[in-house]
Amino acid sequence: MSRSKHTEAAIIAALKQVEAGRKVEDVAREQGVSKHTVYAWKAKYGGMDVSEAEEVKHLRDENARLKKFVADLSLDKDMLQSVIKKLPRLVARRAEVRRLLEEFRASERRVCGLMDVPRITYRYQSCRDDGELRERLLELARERPRFGYRRLHILLQREAVTVNHKKVQRVYRELGLTVKRTRRKRLERLLRPRPVLTAPGQEWSIDFASDVTAGSQRIRVLSAIDSLPSRAWPWK
Repeated sequence: MSRSKHTEAAIIAALKQVEAGRKVEDVAREQGVSKHTVYAWKAKYGGMDVSEAEEVKHLRDENARLKKFVADLSLDKDMLQSVIKKLPRLVARRAEVRRLLEEFRASERRVCGLMDVPRITYRYQSCRDDGELRERLLELARERPRFGYRRLHILLQREAVTVNHKKVQRVYRELGLTVKRTRRKRLERLLRPRPVLTAPGQEWSIDFASDVTAGSQRIRVLSAIDSLPSRAWPWK
C-alpha cells in the first residue's frame, strides 16, 4: 500500500485553510494534489486536530496489519486442514508440499516451514534407479499375491539379487503391493445376569473326573453338585 507524502499535520493545516474560506482548487494546487484528494482528506480528517488525525492514522495502519495477519493465519489454516490430521512421514510431506504449492499458490519458504520440511530436502532429486527391482517385484507379486515384502525379499535372495530389505519394503510400498490383513470377526457374547437361587434343584454343576486304582483299574466319575445346598451324588 502506497504511503502519502503528506503528514497529518500538513493535511490538517490544509483543511483549516479550506474551512477559513480559501478555495479548494487553490489549496490543492499549493499542496500539489487534486481537489478530489482534498475532498477525501476532508471526509477522512474533517473536524479533527493533529493529535486525533495521527491517532486515526495509527489505528488504520494497525487495522491493516491485523487484517493481513488474519489473512495469513487463514491461509495457514486452510493448508493445514487440507493435510491429514496426523503428520505423514517425510516422503509423504514432500508430496504434500508440492500439492499445497500448486493449490494455494503460496511461497515455497512458507509451505515448507508449515509442513516442517527443509527446503533443501524438498528440492532434493534422487539419482537411484530402481527400474529392474520394480519389474521383478511386480512379477513375483503377480505369481504370489499373498506374499509380503519379507517373503519376496527371500525370493530375491534366492535369485542372487543383492538388495537390502528396507529398499525392498520402500519399493514394495511405492508400488502399492501391500497385502491387506483380514481380521477375524469376533462373536459378541451377551452377558446375562445370573439368576438368584431360592430353592434346591434350580441349578446343578457337573464335572467328569478320572483316576486309576491300586489294581491298575481306570475309573471315571461324574460328579453332580447342587449349587445351592452344595450336595453331591457321584456316579460311576
